Amino acid sequence: MPTPEQHVHGLVARFLEHHGYTEALRAFRSEASQHLTTDMGLTHDQTDLVASISQLSLGPRLQDLPRGDGVYYGTLSHSVDTLHATNILALATRGDVVATSATDKTVKLHSLNDWSTTRTYKVHSAPVLSMAFHPVLSSILLTTSMDGTAALIDTSPADDMDAHVLQLFKDHQRYIVHGCFSDDGQYLCTASYDHTVCVYVSNRTAAASANADADNDNGDNSMYRRIGKMGPFVGNVECICFLPCTEAEARDQVHGAQLLVAVQNDNYLRVIDIDERGARETRKINLNANGDDWVSFSPVWLTMLPAAQDDVPAASPLVLVATDHSSGRMILLDTVSGQHVQNYYVHPSDNKFITRRHAFHPSGAYFYAIGSEHDNAIKVVETKTGNVVSTLLGHGAMVRALAVHGTGLLTTGFDHAVKLWVDDTDDKLR
Repeated sequence: MPTPEQHVHGLVARFLEHHGYTEALRAFRSEASQHLTTDMGLTHDQTDLVASISQLSLGPRLQDLPRGDGVYYGTLSHSVDTLHATNILALATRGDVVATSATDKTVKLHSLNDWSTTRTYKVHSAPVLSMAFHPVLSSILLTTSMDGTAALIDTSPADDMDAHVLQLFKDHQRYIVHGCFSDDGQYLCTASYDHTVCVYVSNRTAAASANADADNDNGDNSMYRRIGKMGPFVGNVECICFLPCTEAEARDQVHGAQLLVAVQNDNYLRVIDIDERGARETRKINLNANGDDWVSFSPVWLTMLPAAQDDVPAASPLVLVATDHSSGRMILLDTVSGQHVQNYYVHPSDNKFITRRHAFHPSGAYFYAIGSEHDNAIKVVETKTGNVVSTLLGHGAMVRALAVHGTGLLTTGFDHAVKLWVDDTDDKLR
């Protein structure tokens, strides 16, 4: 447990870090190294103090965030460790189906009703690192792999396992670490450690065929056609995330989509505008509050804050950015103004290889964060205040992935277990 003197020094270090006083922070860490620890062990009062310090330069958007009401997924409902015999790397969910991938190179589908495995696929020559279900055609699953390929799998056929691959993408040279669809399924993007992002448009759009890359070899009968390859960026692309339509875009009936790109060794989030004609970088959002170009951390995961009302576009969508900083820093950003709305310090660790990810509760009042290397905990954090309101324990090894199901939180990792956490006031799953 850190001493009171270490607590005070830790607060000063976090204040300097938030305000971008890079040289002062470096000198302070050097001269006060004996008083600093990566695990600050803050109490609730001290966490409130950190939040108060962090909010000195934060704007009025913080007041608009929903306050926690005590309703979140914090009770373990089910735990299953028989789905894979090896480390589980990724999961995705839709309806009562959960998809998992593991180091055995398989992708499996399971029923949430009885946890039975209903399908097993082996499409790639290396493990699958990310998965996403199509937002409209719910039987279609996107998988991205360490072998540099991505695939669209039709999970509806129950018999012919050889006919399930609808399309195989071979446009990257290294690991594809992330793939995602736009909200309407019109666009598909993949992010790779070859420092690039590939952008595809649905062939259901007539204009897609006429404007596609001449270098694309995915076939005339493919579901998606490549319309752009962004990069190379300065480092590995860690994560991508589609921005929701803003209030102004909905009013002006703007067509197309915007993609956020998180890159290693880059202090900016890159914003890519996409339409049927192609893709282009149009702006960037600085992760440094003081506006300089010093790179002291990298963004590693992105999640959009859920809109207050599903049918009403936000005036300015907010994104939560996990970083690889040893303090466990996470930043809530206004994607239009670039304003830093809130800062969080969750799971401090010097381990650069730890998996740092998060997912919002549907209310937006809380988020769940992984990245602990000591107790494999999932932290439940109140979005408005930054207070850790609960710690979910039970995994026996590193937690690698998490996803919010309609009525619960799914977590999985290197203990081969998938766990379902629910709100214990939910009568359906009590």
